[in-house]
Amino acid sequence: CPGNIMITTEGLPKLGDFGVAKVTKSVLAREGLFVGKLIYMAPEQARQKPVDFRVDIFSLCAVLFELLARRPIRAPSRTTTMAQAPALVKTPIPWPLLPRATSKDLRAILHKMLAIQPAQRYQDTDQLAHDLEYFIYRDGYGPTIQTLENYLRKHFSYLYLIKETGGDN
Repeated sequence: CPGNIMITTEGLPKLGDFGVAKVTKSVLAREGLFVGKLIYMAPEQARQKPVDFRVDIFSLCAVLFELLARRPIRAPSRTTTMAQAPALVKTPIPWPLLPRATSKDLRAILHKMLAIQPAQRYQDTDQLAHDLEYFIYRDGYGPTIQTLENYLRKHFSYLYLIKETGGDN
């Protein structure tokens, strides 16, 4: 989910919160409760089916979709039981929420990342990275960690004061 993607003050993205679900999953499963944020889950994961790296591709795209559309791919839900989880993933992806300016090339990448069937998603993360990088840099210039760092310095300068002074206020 977006809250698990952190950006360092140098502009590098970092992922967090890996262990929470693993620690509590068995306990919650015994109680019939679900672990995770359903609105970002691939359908097979929400249905408690076998999963592989392609659930991460789906989740990454769910976050990307939310950033582009400024709305989640599914309405947030109070669904908490495993029995209720599959109903949420039947909610169609609201493609019309993407801005009209979203190019057909980017839409094709998003459709492949958010395919309901894992076999229709990217089968290779290297290919996904290539397609995204090509889309971003095909005109010769795109964002870099340096441009992100500059953006952060400009709009969140207080973070740099904390880092440089070692303080937390």
